[in-house]
Amino acid sequence: MIKFAKKEFTERVGRLEKLLEEDFGVMATAVRAGANGQRDVRHSQKLVEQLQYHDIIRQKIQHVGQFADVLEVEFSQHGLEEGGVCVLPGLLELSMALLQFARLEYDEVRQEIQVQLIALSLKSLQQEEKYNCFQKEMQEMIKSIGRMYLQIETTNQQDAEQELSSEKLRKICQSFSMQTEREIFRSLFDEHLLPEDLKATENDSTDSIELF
Repeated sequence: MIKFAKKEFTERVGRLEKLLEEDFGVMATAVRAGANGQRDVRHSQKLVEQLQYHDIIRQKIQHVGQFADVLEVEFSQHGLEEGGVCVLPGLLELSMALLQFARLEYDEVRQEIQVQLIALSLKSLQQEEKYNCFQKEMQEMIKSIGRMYLQIETTNQQDAEQELSSEKLRKICQSFSMQTEREIFRSLFDEHLLPEDLKATENDSTDSIELF
């Protein structure tokens, strides 16, 4: 049986959230201090808009943390003759994909903020410490999940197990509030395992943000 270090997993998620919060705090301070008195509303508005992505990125990281309980159960069942693993490989893939997506979004937001600051003739972001720590921690977590994934032997599931998988998959997918997350989810799980109501593209959830 492969041991799942739940405490270490959740602590890593917590550190990522904390580093993200701190770096966005630094960016927000730089943006708001520099943008005060600027007449270029268009660039100032874009800066504020980019800061709103903090919640979207944080939510992706939080969702990975919420998988901890399911992962603990799945790992405890891995390798057993009865009640075998149902969604573990796909769930690990999903965790890595969400973290990588959050990482890329974070990079894009930071780059866009740099561009808008330069457009306003303001100083670019100088403090990279929190950002670098976040990237290092994120890379380590993705690698850690990747190592767990490599230890899992993919096995064919029985019909009864597929039914159980469908129920688990439905609960996991329904926990997502953003369309991009659900699209990632669907792309990683075998089509025959997904319940019919999860296969169609849904339009009731978006990644749109509201400005202050």
